[in-house]
Amino acid sequence: MFKSRLIEKLKNKEYRKHFVGAQVRRLVTAQIKALRDRNRWTQEELGQRAGMKANAISRLENPDYGDFTINTLLRIAEAFDVALVVRFASHGEVVAWNRGITPSAYTPPDFSAYLQQSEQLVARINQSFHRPIIIPTPVPCPEDPSQFNVTFKSTGERYLATPPQIATSESGAYAN
Repeated sequence: MFKSRLIEKLKNKEYRKHFVGAQVRRLVTAQIKALRDRNRWTQEELGQRAGMKANAISRLENPDYGDFTINTLLRIAEAFDVALVVRFASHGEVVAWNRGITPSAYTPPDFSAYLQQSEQLVARINQSFHRPIIIPTPVPCPEDPSQFNVTFKSTGERYLATPPQIATSESGAYAN
């Protein structure tokens, strides 16, 4: 119901202009505030890290301000040690993205947290997938007989595999 009413309103070009502008301002201001709060920084501390005055940070956290430059946002991103992504999108994508936003979307991990997560993921992948692992014979998936359920003995992880991904040996099946 909400989506159909919104789409009806978006047929008006002036409404689309204001809707997209409001979404961008709301997201940017909320992210700056959420990231600052996560880091337990005052506006003055963020301003020092970004080479700006505290009153400039206050304006950037105000959704009614909305006069952001890409250079200013890059300075803020650098202060938080996160990336800035600016891109054009369809109105439908903005509507769908806006409906699915979660609080965690406002506070992406900084680079050190990203690096730690990446290293853990790489270690997990290397442990599980970069070498043949002896597993029990694949079991046909009841929902789709062309697929097989495969369980790794070393990790207990399960995944769905198609026949070309599975090879057999004298000691049983293993995943390629």
